[in-house]
Amino acid sequence: MKLGSAVHAVWVDSTAENRWTDVDGLIPELDVCQSIGWLVRDTSDFITVAGHKSNATGCYDGLITIPRVAIKSLKRITP
Repeated sequence: MKLGSAVHAVWVDSTAENRWTDVDGLIPELDVCQSIGWLVRDTSDFITVAGHKSNATGCYDGLITIPRVAIKSLKRITP
């Protein structure tokens, strides 16, 4: 996919319990997340999506790097 394209990524994230937990009753779940932004890196191991882009400088902000193994779908969108 072309860098700078607007994309919609659906990906799986880990979850955490931050309290005393009885593991016998614990039902672990993964969190399915969605990110929309500009594709700024695209490698065989990960992608990086930016949530903000400056027209004045061409710089990006609000970046998230998502491992390829966590990506359920990645689609180009029209902004």
